[in-house]
Amino acid sequence: MDGSSRGSHVTWTAIAIQPQTDKIWLDTDTHQSSQWAELRAAWLVITHEPWHLVLCTGSLAIFKVLTM
Repeated sequence: MDGSSRGSHVTWTAIAIQPQTDKIWLDTDTHQSSQWAELRAAWLVITHEPWHLVLCTGSLAIFKVLTM
């Protein structure tokens, strides 16, 4: 996507928070781009809280991927 990790192995951490129950999910990896980490955070929410889901993102790329 944005190529921010090309040629390097930067570690990223995706964090998703459910504020009503104080649940926190996270995942860490060393490949892909920062947008991959954003997508992983969204996926963590979708797989753990599939009902009554409101997902907010400031990333147009993530919005497009999730609505395709």
